[in-house]
Amino acid sequence: MFSVLLIFVYLMADVVPWGHGVTALVIHRFLLEDFVAHTRQTVMVPPKKVRGKDKNEKLRRLVKAGGPVSLTFDRHVTFTPVGKSRDMFSREADMYMWRSIPFDKIGWDNVEQHYKDAVMNHLLENFNLDEVERDYEAKNLKGGIRSVLMKRYSDRKYEARQLFDSQGGYDDLERARAYHPADMPYGNWLRTIAGFQQEKYIKKKQGQQTSTRKTTIPIPWGDIVVR
Repeated sequence: MFSVLLIFVYLMADVVPWGHGVTALVIHRFLLEDFVAHTRQTVMVPPKKVRGKDKNEKLRRLVKAGGPVSLTFDRHVTFTPVGKSRDMFSREADMYMWRSIPFDKIGWDNVEQHYKDAVMNHLLENFNLDEVERDYEAKNLKGGIRSVLMKRYSDRKYEARQLFDSQGGYDDLERARAYHPADMPYGNWLRTIAGFQQEKYIKKKQGQQTSTRKTTIPIPWGDIVVR
């Protein structure tokens, strides 16, 4: 492409006398801008690649090489997994929830037990949770794991709500129901929408919106924002 442009510039230089400065300048400027734009597309912007972490490929390799992965915990404050093991654990729980359970409950604690068991059994295949059971701080560590699962469920439900709103939400339920999020079973999507329609969920969201409303108090050296 670049060579073709050079040839074209050369030919136009002969056709358009340099005495016609304005015309020649416009032509060459146009060609230069076209070349820069083309260069940005083909050279400066590389093709998007799918990140391995989106599929938790590192976890797959570790499990294949040595079996279930051990978790490292913060044993002083939160008792939750930390470091790279936490990243893999959170990501695996995140992906499995999205592909396996509906988000029609208010909070992880209210999810049906058989769904919770399915999540834990899947994680048991990839992480050495038997070590946690045998640990002298097992109660605290299992509480930390529960905290991670609560957070992942909440985050994924929030993502589902964003998709629901983007597809019409309460104003166009037919369109929202017709939509099918990638990797989520369609039946789970319909149950998730039904959860968004529950009166207790709507009241809870309205309460959250009210509590986060901002009040600004002007003062001589700036503003104080009161929530």
